[in-house]
Amino acid sequence: MYKKNISNIQLAEMLYVSPSTVSGYRTGRRSPSVNELAEIGQILDVSVDFLIGNSDTEKK
Repeated sequence: MYKKNISNIQLAEMLYVSPSTVSGYRTGRRSPSVNELAEIGQILDVSVDFLIGNSDTEKK
C-alpha cells in the first residue's frame, strides 16, 4: 500500500484483523473503524485525510 509496500497480510497482522478484512478496506467493501484508520495512517506514515481521500497531501 502506498509507498511502504506493505501487503494485505502484513497490514492485517499489524492491525490484528484478517487479510480479507484489509482487502475489503482496500476495495471499499468494508470500512475501518476510526481507531483502525488512525493506526493505518501511522503504519503507512500518511494522514487520515489522505487515506479517506480528503487530501492529496500524504502528511499533515
